[in-house]
Amino acid sequence: MSWKTRLLKSIPPTKEGLESLKIQSNRTRTTSKTSFKKETKNELENWKFKLTANQINNQIIQQPNFIYPPRLSHQLDSILFEKKPQFVIDPSSQKSNFTDFVNQIPNVQDFDFTKIPPYKVASTDSKLLEYTKSSQSKYYSSTSSIVNILSQLDILITNRKSMSKQSFIPTIQESLNFRISRYSISGSLNTLKYQDGVYAIDKAPDDDQRYNVLQDLGHVIELLLTMPTSTFRKTFVKNDVTYDKDMISNQRESFNYRKIGDFLLRSQLDAYHPDIGIFDLKSRASLPIRMDVENYKESIHYDIYQHSGLVESFEREYHGLLTNSFLKFNLQARIGDMHGMFLGYHNTEKFFGFQYIPLSEMDNALYTNTITAETTFSLSIGLLQHILDLAVDALPKQDLQLFIEPVYNNYTNVYVTSLDNESLEPLQFFVKVKSKVNDRIMDKPMINGKDDVWELYYDIERKRFDRDRYTRYLKSYKDL
Repeated sequence: MSWKTRLLKSIPPTKEGLESLKIQSNRTRTTSKTSFKKETKNELENWKFKLTANQINNQIIQQPNFIYPPRLSHQLDSILFEKKPQFVIDPSSQKSNFTDFVNQIPNVQDFDFTKIPPYKVASTDSKLLEYTKSSQSKYYSSTSSIVNILSQLDILITNRKSMSKQSFIPTIQESLNFRISRYSISGSLNTLKYQDGVYAIDKAPDDDQRYNVLQDLGHVIELLLTMPTSTFRKTFVKNDVTYDKDMISNQRESFNYRKIGDFLLRSQLDAYHPDIGIFDLKSRASLPIRMDVENYKESIHYDIYQHSGLVESFEREYHGLLTNSFLKFNLQARIGDMHGMFLGYHNTEKFFGFQYIPLSEMDNALYTNTITAETTFSLSIGLLQHILDLAVDALPKQDLQLFIEPVYNNYTNVYVTSLDNESLEPLQFFVKVKSKVNDRIMDKPMINGKDDVWELYYDIERKRFDRDRYTRYLKSYKDL
């Protein structure tokens, strides 16, 4: 099946159809509607717990010998100050806007992955454990492991179900679904590993052993974008005439560590510019490749040649970011104290273009403003901390598995099982939340300034473990 057939099957028919490819977008951001309800006298008096963001301490740990990440190479710095995506090859002149090196992406089979330091999950990172103890934290994790949990709690607290469509061209508004992707709301599965009085939170091992070229390509692209051409080829590209198997990269890994509540969180840092600070690097494969990664070579001929349009446009890629990735990217940038993210749009063989998206733009798209985003983050951390405290108190000093089922409206179920002793009774917590802002109950909470008071009311009720429900939701999560 060609990429066009697969893609068109995913688009509901509209009157305009593909004629809309010529329509240009007028991107103006609008504010989503917020639901208010008058508080009834006794509506919140039976809720057991209340949390505000100012109860959660939040700071970046100062490192005495901080290592800055590398800067962008290949004349890419200019992208950081542009408002929209920039083509690698100008559609009108067919001339390259950057050095020729970024026109093509090396084949992953020709890349020497043995020279990349292996990724350390939180439970194997001795330095992270040291920082956890010295900061008197109880839990520690990496951004890649904890964002899936925080995403579920974010959706629980905000009651977010869909994204605003007002900044897109009419045909995209009418043709595409703006609900949050099922991959974002499918639940989360993690392990808690006990070690010397503290708990490491790792993402649970993936049962899916199928090869994903995009994961390997992400490592390749990060290095390609930040290294001089000659150094990159000599160090990593095995089929290049200058390749030296003994050549070692001089790029050192860079990290930030955030202490928030009882958590110590590690963020790996990708790139830096003196005028904006630290930012993330992301590689973004085109839509049909993401839809069928296993058969990605069949979609190589899909092109991105216009800013706006239902297909083959940067606007369509932005829609995918908004509904599927922004929440994850937003949390990663916020935890790591990053200014934003630099995106490279590609088809695994070549780049179509690049775009810089500040954290503030993601905040506006997801939460309407930054103060709501920051407050939601703190409340999510506080709620997670309470859930974990109850879990480790009930099943102390052992390794645990934590599964959060998909959020429904303002409630979810959290399941905790022992990995050390299967005979111990598993735990199930029913979690529900309700928000009050300036004495008004809000279904979709939002604040506009520091004088606004957002109070999160919540209950965490221990239930009898429902094995059938747990098994059903866990299977659905693993089948995605």
